[in-house]
Amino acid sequence: MVQDFYESGQKRSDAMLLTRESLYDFRAHPQNGVLTTYAINGNILYQQNFRNGKMVSASY
Repeated sequence: MVQDFYESGQKRSDAMLLTRESLYDFRAHPQNGVLTTYAINGNILYQQNFRNGKMVSASY
């Protein structure tokens, strides 16, 4: 389980479950589920839905 934060402490993404192999990948994403990324002001930048490691939909 990982979650990214800005230096200010504001969250940059929601927590997500990653495989051990993807921990060192800068572009890591969940195998299944939603990746939500936030702007520094707290607004949602985008949401991406993944299934079996592939993005199936996104909203920006």
